Amino acid sequence: MTLTEIPCFKESVNKLPEPLKANLSSQLEKIADNVSWPKSDQPESLQIVASIPAVLSCSDFVVRVLQKHGGQFESVISPRLLNQYQSGEHIESLQSLCADDADEVVVKRWLRQYRQIAMAVIAWRDLAGWASLEETFLSLTELAQGSAQVALKYASLWESARFGEPRSPDGVLQKMMIIGMGKLGGGELNCSSDIDLIFFFPETGQTD
Repeated sequence: MTLTEIPCFKESVNKLPEPLKANLSSQLEKIADNVSWPKSDQPESLQIVASIPAVLSCSDFVVRVLQKHGGQFESVISPRLLNQYQSGEHIESLQSLCADDADEVVVKRWLRQYRQIAMAVIAWRDLAGWASLEETFLSLTELAQGSAQVALKYASLWESARFGEPRSPDGVLQKMMIIGMGKLGGGELNCSSDIDLIFFFPETGQTD
C-alpha cells in the first residue's frame, strides 16, 4: 500500500483547503525518492502518516530538509516526532556531536545538519499540533544555546592552539563567556528569530 492509499492519510488530505491539496502533491513529488515513509500499521506510525499532509503542504522548510536528509527519516527524524521535547536534550546531544580534535569544516557541517533536522522536528510537531507553545519556545531556545556553546568550545580550542591561552594580568586562565540577549535570554525564541549575543572575558589580559 502506497502512502496516498493509507486511509488516515487520505482523510487528512480531504481536510485540507483546495490550494493546500495542490501544494501537497507538488511537495510529495520533490521528496518521492528521498524518504521512506512509515509502513507499519502501529498507532504511532499511523499518527505520523496522518500528519504528513498538513505539515508538508504548509512548510517548504521541512520539505527542503527531507530533500537533503530524507534518508534519515526512519532512523533519526520520525522517532523524535511523537516525543515531547525535554529540557537539556539539544544541549546534551550537541555537546557529544564531534570529537575534540574535529576541524572547522567537520564541526560546521555537523552543526548545520543537526540544526536543520532539529528545526524540522520542531516545525513538524508545531504544525501537527503536538507541541505546546512553551515546548516550541524551549526547544528553539535550547537549540540556539547548545549551538552557541559548541561553537564557543571549538573556537576556543582552535584559537588557543594558535595564539595561546587567554590569561588575566595575574596569570589566571580566562574562559570566554556568552550572554544571550532578547528572546534568547528570555527563553522565547520563535522560528523566525535571530539571536543577539555578547561575548566577553571575566577580566582583561593577554594570550600567552
